[in-house]
Amino acid sequence: MSFIQRIQKYLHEVRMELKKVHWPTRREFAVFFGIVISTIIVIGVFFALLDLGLTNIIEIVV
Repeated sequence: MSFIQRIQKYLHEVRMELKKVHWPTRREFAVFFGIVISTIIVIGVFFALLDLGLTNIIEIVV
C-alpha cells in the first residue's frame, strides 16, 4: 500500500469515526459551558482565599 493510499485510508477512517460522535446541541453546549465556567470561578476563588489566608498566617508567624 502506497503512502498516499495509507493517508486516504486514515482520513476515511477518521471521517467514519467522527460520524459516530454525539455532538451536543446548542442548548447542551450552553449548559456544559456554564457549568465549566462556574466551576473554574469557584475553584479560583477558593484558591485565592486559601492563598490569602496562608499568607496572613505566615506573616503572623514570621
